[in-house]
Amino acid sequence: MADPVNIAFIDSSGNVLNTNSLKGKVIFVNLWATWCPPCIAEMPNLNAFYKRYKNYPNAVFILADVDNNYTKAKAFMKKHQYILPVYTLAGNIPENIMDGTIPTTLIFNKKGELVFKHTNAANFRELADAERIGMLVQKTVIEESKKAYNANKPMPQYQIHAFYLVHEKLF
Repeated sequence: MADPVNIAFIDSSGNVLNTNSLKGKVIFVNLWATWCPPCIAEMPNLNAFYKRYKNYPNAVFILADVDNNYTKAKAFMKKHQYILPVYTLAGNIPENIMDGTIPTTLIFNKKGELVFKHTNAANFRELADAERIGMLVQKTVIEESKKAYNANKPMPQYQIHAFYLVHEKLF
């Protein structure tokens, strides 16, 4: 499950976003549909999870409507007051990654390797799986913070916070 995979998505402006172009970031992908009851059930917790990590520059969130109906997916988000970023698929996803079950959640590490896959609804507030992306994102922030610290470069506020939170454990 760890080989780099390239999946292409289309954003609201019609721009294509490839997972290969996001190396160096933790990528969270959720494949869903507006008519899917398990997808709908996980949305409130997914929205809360997104709010928690959306400001991390090393995290990318892609919620891809498998029906490729951006207008309908965006209207669904607006109706339910979710702030999740909506995409559509720009091509096929390999069957070993997406077998047709939705929702499917994928997490790619900063090397572009698929490190986590979950099918069916997940409660991102309660599952330890939710912390996995947080740990990956924070690990990336910590690595960058250590590099900046060692190079005597200024660190953004989020890096300073992360650096001092783990400083005692790392050194």
